[in-house]
Amino acid sequence: MDNATLALATITVGLDRLRDLALGDTADAEDMAAALQTLARTGQPRVSVLGQLCDLLDDVAARFDDDGLEVAAEDLSEAIGFIRGDAVPRLRRALETIASPQP
Repeated sequence: MDNATLALATITVGLDRLRDLALGDTADAEDMAAALQTLARTGQPRVSVLGQLCDLLDDVAARFDDDGLEVAAEDLSEAIGFIRGDAVPRLRRALETIASPQP
């Protein structure tokens, strides 16, 4: 198995565990919130799934830039911006909604 396939399999297993936590037969709002928090946890770099993804994309973008592939590097940088600037804040708002008392 090549490294990319192994990495995908590892990520898939981890995400499947989060899915089981969030959607399992006994899952409640707290379990769903825990799964979401793992995706967008605040704090030090590399502590959330999306943070790790952004770090990886940033490393690849830097390599592309070094190799003269500036357009690809810019595209990856924009993807990172969308994740950090749109996806993560929306996940955090969803978590705030879950944590707020419901009428």
